[in-house]
Amino acid sequence: MGDWIKHFKSILNKNSNADLPPDDNTIGPLDSPITLSELEISLNILKSDKSPGLDNITNEKIKSTLQIYPNTFIFIFNNILEKGGAIPSWSISAIVPILKNG
Repeated sequence: MGDWIKHFKSILNKNSNADLPPDDNTIGPLDSPITLSELEISLNILKSDKSPGLDNITNEKIKSTLQIYPNTFIFIFNNILEKGGAIPSWSISAIVPILKNG
């Protein structure tokens, strides 16, 4: 536990702006709109047979919906990137610790 405390104290005591890029309005790879090909790649990475979140939406439901309405999702995601903010429930998660031997 002491190692964790030292680690986070060292991170939190740093100059908060030291690791940030300069604010020069440079456009980077994360500043461009999400494309259909990026959505398709993400769809292939999304694993099945995983537990749903608090909204009870499984990855299988997400995959099938993305296949039917890809442009709707691209519109939603790009709108969030452009205007900021997100759907509040997307920020909620449940962390369940699992005891392991040793």
